[in-house]
Amino acid sequence: MKLWVTGYLAHELNLFNYQDERAQWLQRFLTCRLQEQIENGYDWFLFKGQLGVEYLAFRALLELRTEYPEIKIAVFFPYLQYGENWSEKNQLLLNEYKEKADYVATVSQYSYQNKEQFIQQENFLFQHSEGFFCIYDDEVKGVVQYTLRRARQYQEQVDNYSLFIYSLCDIDEFIREQMVDEWVE
Repeated sequence: MKLWVTGYLAHELNLFNYQDERAQWLQRFLTCRLQEQIENGYDWFLFKGQLGVEYLAFRALLELRTEYPEIKIAVFFPYLQYGENWSEKNQLLLNEYKEKADYVATVSQYSYQNKEQFIQQENFLFQHSEGFFCIYDDEVKGVVQYTLRRARQYQEQVDNYSLFIYSLCDIDEFIREQMVDEWVE
């Protein structure tokens, strides 16, 4: 089964250093939740190639491959030359997607033309997945709120399409539990 993974963009979380403590905690949370999905039968994980939650989930899956070598990662960029105007630092992260994913493609075979290419990308991902995994909290708005709204509409139209939505409160609770566990040990 295929699971589309997404969430907040890096700038929406003020996340500019993937080595900082917040990023590490978020990646640990994602590792645990994605491992649950692997154990539930998901073996392909689909991405748009964004920075933020998606990139941390991508890294989490790369780590999980040691325990679950059967999992596959696919990245579907919205258009040709996606990210070419990004900073050099961010282009290095984008290249990591390209180099380490099992499958990389673009949905549109043209360079950027208009926002419709992003809608086409999302339509493609809905049609080629059996589930939607997202980090989003109604208290903290972000671009992914529109994708989540579409995911809920898509779920109503399609049989057996699963949604896995995690809030920032879920992440906070996970961190508290982990800290208690580490303190007790």
